Amino acid sequence: GTYSTTLKITDSNNNQATANCGTINAIKPITPITGTCTANPTQGNTPLNILLETTASGGTGTYTYTWTYGDNNIATTTQNQIWHTYNTEGKYNAYVTIKDSQNNQAIINCGTINAIKPIQPITITCNAGPTQGNTPLNVQFYSQISGGTGNYNYQWTYGDGTTGNNAITTTHTYNNEGTYSTTLKITDSNNNQATANCGTINAIKPITP
Repeated sequence: GTYSTTLKITDSNNNQATANCGTINAIKPITPITGTCTANPTQGNTPLNILLETTASGGTGTYTYTWTYGDNNIATTTQNQIWHTYNTEGKYNAYVTIKDSQNNQAIINCGTINAIKPIQPITITCNAGPTQGNTPLNVQFYSQISGGTGNYNYQWTYGDGTTGNNAITTTHTYNNEGTYSTTLKITDSNNNQATANCGTINAIKPITP
């Protein structure tokens, strides 16, 4: 509050005088601004949309919020929450600066955002040649792989009960006549998988002269 002070003097003969001692202004202390900030989600594939939300107490008057996303983008609002999109992979430290009507402020950490480049699906191109001929028929298998992540594991299925592993190209001999469906299964380092048809092999029993 605001208080007016005086001093009154009385002597032995009861003479009196009063003087103003000034005005006292007692101010209620302003509580420092404190708050919390959360991000949801904190991890995901790009483009990653997250909601930043903060709560604040202390200070005086109304708040303004300056959001620093860590990706060279900043926004200022009067709302205590905001959406932001991370378009580039990386780890970003986000925080909010809360400022009151008297320019008191606090910086609140919102956490680390992990924006991940999405893994492209594995695609396989697979060919075999020749696809027909007399037994014993030697067939060359070729493949082209894209997508996934890390190293590939190759599992060839020749259709005659046998398989081959870990080669981008391979050769197989068909000793018995028959029609065989062939496939290639790819597994990457994160256990993502895809399977492709490599064609049908027609192994023919040779005609005896």
